[in-house]
Amino acid sequence: GKSLYLQADLTHRIVHNETLLAVIQNEKARRRRFNGSEDAFHTHINNKFRGRRVMTSYVEFNESPATRFEDETGNESTSIAEYLFKMYGVQCQPNQPLVVSERRKKVTNSEGVREVVIRTIKLPVQCVTLTGLDETIRNDHLINDLVGKSCRMTPDDRLKRAHRFVEVLRDNPNSKAVLDRFKLEICDAKESVTGRNLNASANANSFRYYDRPNTLEMLQAPRGGAALRGDSLNFTPKGCLKPVKLEKWVVLADKADAIQAQRMARDISNSAHALGMEWEAPKWLINMSLTAALTPNTPDHQTLVEAISGAQCVVCLLPNSKGKTTSVTLLYNGLKQLLTCEGSQCACVAQCVQSKTLASNKWQTAAPKVVQQIVCKVGGAAWGLNVKGRKPLMAIGVDSRKSKDSTIVSLCATVDDLLIEHFTMSQVYSSEMDLAGALNNFIIRACETFEQRNNIGVRRVVIYRTGLGEGQKVAATEYEIPAIKTGLEHACGDKQPELAVILTTQQTNTRFATAKGNQLSNPPPLSVFDKGVADDQVYVWYGCHQQVTSGTITPTKYEVLHMDRWGLDVDQTINLTMQLSTMYQNWSGPIRVPAVVKMAEVCARKVAENLSCKTPTDHLATLPWYL
Repeated sequence: GKSLYLQADLTHRIVHNETLLAVIQNEKARRRRFNGSEDAFHTHINNKFRGRRVMTSYVEFNESPATRFEDETGNESTSIAEYLFKMYGVQCQPNQPLVVSERRKKVTNSEGVREVVIRTIKLPVQCVTLTGLDETIRNDHLINDLVGKSCRMTPDDRLKRAHRFVEVLRDNPNSKAVLDRFKLEICDAKESVTGRNLNASANANSFRYYDRPNTLEMLQAPRGGAALRGDSLNFTPKGCLKPVKLEKWVVLADKADAIQAQRMARDISNSAHALGMEWEAPKWLINMSLTAALTPNTPDHQTLVEAISGAQCVVCLLPNSKGKTTSVTLLYNGLKQLLTCEGSQCACVAQCVQSKTLASNKWQTAAPKVVQQIVCKVGGAAWGLNVKGRKPLMAIGVDSRKSKDSTIVSLCATVDDLLIEHFTMSQVYSSEMDLAGALNNFIIRACETFEQRNNIGVRRVVIYRTGLGEGQKVAATEYEIPAIKTGLEHACGDKQPELAVILTTQQTNTRFATAKGNQLSNPPPLSVFDKGVADDQVYVWYGCHQQVTSGTITPTKYEVLHMDRWGLDVDQTINLTMQLSTMYQNWSGPIRVPAVVKMAEVCARKVAENLSCKTPTDHLATLPWYL
């Protein structure tokens, strides 16, 4: 007979001991560090704890538990404090703000028309606790280790807990009655699927890294020899595959940090020399207030704009946030907006270094990584793989995310034959329905950039779409794929490239483990499971990209939504996808998604959080400023 799939898993939530009331009172006690009015302080609280409260929209400081409301009949009026005491025995402290939760829900009214209803819940802040990891927990390695040991389960432990849950279902009278009613039987046998490790197969050399300039041209030919890396597949680049020369770069720092900034620039220059690059001496902007320089309509701001104009890169030393009245985040956002937003008079990439990083013992190992990140941002590359194909290929990552009342769409495409140069575009729209137009415009511009750089048109396009739920796949197929095809028709004319559209999902419930005797362990990195994981009617595979030493690995799901004259077979498509996951220049090793997907995600997040939903300038479209 037919079967149903029941999946049992565990989730954890970290709940703080402090209530939000205690947190706000502590913030008020430290308010001497905060420079602003009462309203500005309220905005500061809402911004700081956004996303830290379950189902919460904002904190309302103009109301208190004395706020009155009517009951469902509309006849009796009572205060929030009276209601909580009557129903739950909660004694509310007076004059405390309220947490407001607004849930939008579509309902059918009495006339049969669907409409949106906003259901509002208001609670005193003493009834709300914070959840999740904050900076105090992240910076405490002991607490992090304890949290990890409590929340992360090995595949063996996870399976044992699932079996205990099955026994509870079998013994519980209520669940047993339901099983008997529908004539269901719970089968707890292990499901076996076929997987393979690409790093141990015959094509392991396609995952070998090259980080020397003299290997750039050699990558066109296949390589021989055994794989050079260990089990983790991470490595430390010893050079830069595509080096760059900085002829004009600016060092920016607060005048109080001038000495540290000089040391930082010296170490960066020395690291660049060690990696085989000779950079010109930087231009110094270290004798001004960083806050004033990033404040529009000030003399220091005008000086900063004039000095940066024409520069390739700005390296900024962010001040120590301890005891400062101006948030380091605000300084970082101000610098990014000045250099990145549309209409910028001094558009260029920025590399920021925190003072605590410079003062730590890890700076000497961090300096070469900072240099490699600068190289990538100004158009170079730290490493590459042997990804040369028979046809010119373009890989595209597409991500969309909500921010306030807007939708941010970010797209990143490779525009060279080694997949190390990128073209990125972000747009801010009022609704997700505008994504089709963004795809059309982006495809045309990316194909034009590809042809300009390679003197040949693109012949094969693979698009990785992320940021979609299960219920949005139909809309993506109906609206986005036709827009993609229209863009390719405008850009390529009669020479239509091969096309594949692949949905990438990181939040999956499926888990895989490899059996060694009676023990279960996580699959090795670059493992693929594509047989027996889905119905034969769909083209699905799961990729376990990274090495996981604690807990159970969460694989990435890939589902092919559309193929048009696609010339690569299943193994070649999977191999290309896994290669792309090792091309993200911010991490020397595999990541969970193809690099273009990660770059589109990071770009969308930067636009939302750091650029305040402002569109980036086209001058930086070919430079990954967001890394």
